[in-house]
Amino acid sequence: MLYIEDAARRLDETAHDLKKDGAPAYLTAALETAAGAARADHARLMKSVYWRAPSSDQGELIAAGDEQQRLAS
Repeated sequence: MLYIEDAARRLDETAHDLKKDGAPAYLTAALETAAGAARADHARLMKSVYWRAPSSDQGELIAAGDEQQRLAS
């Protein structure tokens, strides 16, 4: 996933360079479309992999001293 954004950036740069050099419009449009699709896939993957930690778990943590006493007995 780390390389997807880099690939999208490189696709955009290539499309820009080709457009500047007078490449056919269908070629630059295809590269720009591919860059947009890569960014959309990257966003979808990031949302499906990284989860926000629930804030309610903070009150349920056990102090280190209590845990050690429980393990010793």
